[in-house]
Amino acid sequence: MLDHKSVNTAIVQVEDFYNIENLGSGCSPRCSGCKCGKCSLGAQNFTIKEEKELHLIESKLEYNKEEKRWITEYPWIRDPVELPDNKRAAMGMLISTEKRLAKNEEHANVYQKQIEGMIEQEVAQKLSKTELENYEGPIHYISHHEVLKPDSKSTPV
Repeated sequence: MLDHKSVNTAIVQVEDFYNIENLGSGCSPRCSGCKCGKCSLGAQNFTIKEEKELHLIESKLEYNKEEKRWITEYPWIRDPVELPDNKRAAMGMLISTEKRLAKNEEHANVYQKQIEGMIEQEVAQKLSKTELENYEGPIHYISHHEVLKPDSKSTPV
């Protein structure tokens, strides 16, 4: 007969059970070609998903000589058409960023120079009102804000 006082119970998640059950026998490959998990030290430390995404990006990568820029495709988790039009949230972030920067002229100047640098390098561009009005694709704004690095003399923002 089993003594109920000597039975230990524990509540665990199912994933924890499988992780514990597989201790010492699991394989965490660092490349999609690996079947044993014993990749050489020089192997890139990507998950298989990240490696497939990188392969997709690299396979579509091409240099446009006329525009003097690289063009590629990025993998989407969801169809971009499903992304919400979040202009209101992005504008809210812009307004709060401007308010913070207005309190520190040095940070505001560094931030402004960085934005101008992105435009000069053609990493970003200012769209005209006509371009905005005529665009028919999915719309989803990427909020931008300052990141303070007080320990850095060259780029404090």
